[in-house]
Amino acid sequence: MKRRYLKFWSGILFFSGVLTVPLNAQEIKRAPSETGQPDRSDQTGEKRPEAKLNLIEVQLGPAVSASGSIVASSEDGITLLERLINSGTLYAPRVTPLIQAVGPGYKIPPFHLGSNQIGVSYERYSGGRFSFGGAIRYTDVTAGLTIPESFIPGSLVNFQAPVISRVTAEIHSRKVLASAFQVEGVMSYHFNGDAEWDPYLRASGGVGRGWLAHVGYGPHLEELHGTIGAGMRWNFNETSSISAEINTSGFWVMTGPSSFIDRTDVLINPGKGSIYIVRLLLGAGYRF
Repeated sequence: MKRRYLKFWSGILFFSGVLTVPLNAQEIKRAPSETGQPDRSDQTGEKRPEAKLNLIEVQLGPAVSASGSIVASSEDGITLLERLINSGTLYAPRVTPLIQAVGPGYKIPPFHLGSNQIGVSYERYSGGRFSFGGAIRYTDVTAGLTIPESFIPGSLVNFQAPVISRVTAEIHSRKVLASAFQVEGVMSYHFNGDAEWDPYLRASGGVGRGWLAHVGYGPHLEELHGTIGAGMRWNFNETSSISAEINTSGFWVMTGPSSFIDRTDVLINPGKGSIYIVRLLLGAGYRF
């Protein structure tokens, strides 16, 4: 009887021990708040890493292509200058003697339009996939030109002088056609904002003010613009990143008056019109 009694209690003790092990394991896995025990991380003084929700980024890059009414009117202006020189309405010392000897076959080479932009933006992450903020940017529009020096001949107005007024200066370089400082609001959608590689979409809109031909003086320029783009950001550590973005901007531009005859400073004045620029931007960011 004693042996049976001992076997019975030893079986119960073994079975209760089997049940106790998983129950104790479940208690270990529970959070300190669930078990009523203090958080051990608080006891050791360790702080959990805070989410970095703010991003400051510097971006710069060139234009890939441009189109719009301003581009078309600029091309028309160069074509008009070419026709005036060929017809003798304008006198170009380097070109006119050859035209008089050979014939009106002079052609101005096509100009090569360009644009550069640099800017600083700030965005704050909303806690989800969106971030919102603003940016300050500087944008210029340039053209690679080959233009002869030209004058209004005195004979055109029955004045006894070879020439009476210069119309264009000699240009064999890249010339700034317009420039503007801009402010804008920015919104971005991040597909994977906290990961190492973060594809994103961005939209922005704003206003700008600048000048034709020269920064700081000359005919004024006002513009409204909107931009949409897509890019990829590489977060190579928790605070620093670099990015590449392709975007398209549409500008509505209004300019002040300039001389109708003297085009030595302001070669092209669109008055008002639109221009659309596709741009590649490279950026470096800091997240905090």
